[in-house]
Amino acid sequence: MAVFSGAARRASACLTAFVCMTQGAAFAQYPNPNYSYLPYPTPHPYAPAQPLPAPCEQPVPRLVPDDGFFYDSDAQIDLVIRETIRGTYMRLEYLGWDIQEPGNNLLGVNIAGVANPRDPFLVQTASGSVGVAESLSTDRVDFQEINGIRGTVGIPFEYGTLEGSFWGLAEGSHTIEDRPFLRDNSAVSPRFIAIGLMTNGQVGDRVLLFDQSFSADYSASAWGSDVNFLYAAKNPRLGLGFQPLAGFRFLNYDESLSMRGVFDNSSGAYTDFGIIADPYESRIRSEVNNNVYALQVGFKADFKHQFFSLAFEPKLAFGANDYSTRVTTNDLRSFDDPTLDPGPNDIDDPATNSTTGRTVFSPTIDLGFSAKVHLSEWFHVRAGYNFIWTGNLARADRAINYNDISIADPPAVTARQRTDSILIQGFSIGGEIILP
Repeated sequence: MAVFSGAARRASACLTAFVCMTQGAAFAQYPNPNYSYLPYPTPHPYAPAQPLPAPCEQPVPRLVPDDGFFYDSDAQIDLVIRETIRGTYMRLEYLGWDIQEPGNNLLGVNIAGVANPRDPFLVQTASGSVGVAESLSTDRVDFQEINGIRGTVGIPFEYGTLEGSFWGLAEGSHTIEDRPFLRDNSAVSPRFIAIGLMTNGQVGDRVLLFDQSFSADYSASAWGSDVNFLYAAKNPRLGLGFQPLAGFRFLNYDESLSMRGVFDNSSGAYTDFGIIADPYESRIRSEVNNNVYALQVGFKADFKHQFFSLAFEPKLAFGANDYSTRVTTNDLRSFDDPTLDPGPNDIDDPATNSTTGRTVFSPTIDLGFSAKVHLSEWFHVRAGYNFIWTGNLARADRAINYNDISIADPPAVTARQRTDSILIQGFSIGGEIILP
């Protein structure tokens, strides 16, 4: 019995140790209850229920940071904007353009008995002396190679391209003078620059004479813009392409002609007094302003190559020119009027101011040629040439009505309504950037 009891005690001790070890291993599978997360699931039938001291920690949701004005409301807007400006091109070009000369028009009018006032002719002054005179003209006026700039922006859409451009030229100027003709003027060989005047609208022998100096400053300026929609016909990426276009154009063209004649009796036309210390200065000034508004149609034909492209873009516009003309005079007949006191005691003529204008039909033909070299996918070098012909534009030399009602009446040199065509042409060179 003692042996059995000892064996029983040893067996009982071994069983107790085994159970304790088994229970210890089962409890070791559970996490520390101090941590706030769910216990590990276990199928052990003796595992006690584990308390949940606190709710499980969940990740805090984070909003996408605000990336700008559009992103926080509708990301689709960003896509629309990007798709809209994709392919937008911008050009900036230097212009070297010429404006057509006004032509060989007299500064004045024809004189009765004189075949061509541009050539020297004899003239008799109010005091009876005879001298040689000639009239000047605008044949030497030159508006060549005027600097300018042009900017163009084009935005492609699904069915076409909207293109707008603006260009402007610096003011072109030319001075008309014939100082050598008056050089060494004296009573022995009196010389004059003459401006012929009509008499009551008819050709007469009335002239304005200047014996010290004469000059005329002629200037011109132009700028314009146009907006066109080029229809996106089926144009291949490379090869020949054709795009009809329609749009609107505007042209502003201004001119001014300012004449200044000085008489100081250096010709000896009057013998009862010598050279006048304070010479008499007469002025005639003409200013015109043209504003042409027109609708235009045309097309753009081009040839695209991997490394270059060529284009021809003719446009035909029909519109209206709303122009105004202003002519002013100052001391026009302040000297050599027989009805007044000729000489230093002569009175001054009043200043005059005359304006006129109207709206007339004005067509325009614009022929553009261009070539581009593709230096990269986003940058091109562009060179071109333009011919722009516009009809019914007022010009400063043609806007003066050289008339004289009578010597006793105020001067009648006034503004008149007369228009002519003009051609602006020249080359351009610049760069083009295409947005990706």
